[in-house]
Amino acid sequence: MTVGKALPRIRSVSFNDGYEVAVTWDAATRDGRTDAVDLAPLIFRLKFYAPLRDDRRLMATVRAIDEGTAIAWGDGDVDMAATSVLDLAEESMTAADFSEFMTRHGFTFDRIAAELGISKRLAGYYAAGRSVPRYIALACALMDLQLQRKPVAPALDRRAVSHGAATLPSDRDARVPFGTLERRGRDDVAREMLDPVKDTRERADRVQGGVDRLAVGTGHEP
Repeated sequence: MTVGKALPRIRSVSFNDGYEVAVTWDAATRDGRTDAVDLAPLIFRLKFYAPLRDDRRLMATVRAIDEGTAIAWGDGDVDMAATSVLDLAEESMTAADFSEFMTRHGFTFDRIAAELGISKRLAGYYAAGRSVPRYIALACALMDLQLQRKPVAPALDRRAVSHGAATLPSDRDARVPFGTLERRGRDDVAREMLDPVKDTRERADRVQGGVDRLAVGTGHEP
């Protein structure tokens, strides 16, 4: 009998560069894929990992321990649970992930560039193989959560409201009867459309946690 969720296990790990490691998971964890995982958010947030911050040689000694349930450096005094590594891996994005995200939501390069506040050329670089920054991955995760339910309504077209119907700029055929907005209040309707459904609340909290950890690691406010 299995109680609870099985622990993630790492098949192998090697040092890439900076604070990034290449992690290959076992078949039961992320389908055995290999991820490039940036450990900087944890290394700079927790004092326990201070020895790794300025010691490239120590970073290069990374290895899997305890049957793949953790990784360690040096003589083993500094270690990190596989669950923590997995959290960071799930907050990262490869070029293939970025392309699949665009395809899944039917985004053009113009659309994804506008959503992320980046240039169309840069979006193309990410899809073609350039390393995707963690803040971009987290932004895409937030969009995933929003798009899981009915299309999220952007700002209402004020000109349409004045003529009796609120038009959604992203879909000119979708209209919200003005009477509905008038009876229930525009803020209430917008709040219902934008608030994540209950079964995604836990994922939303995890993504926000990733944003907070990123802010701490870079020294900027989220």
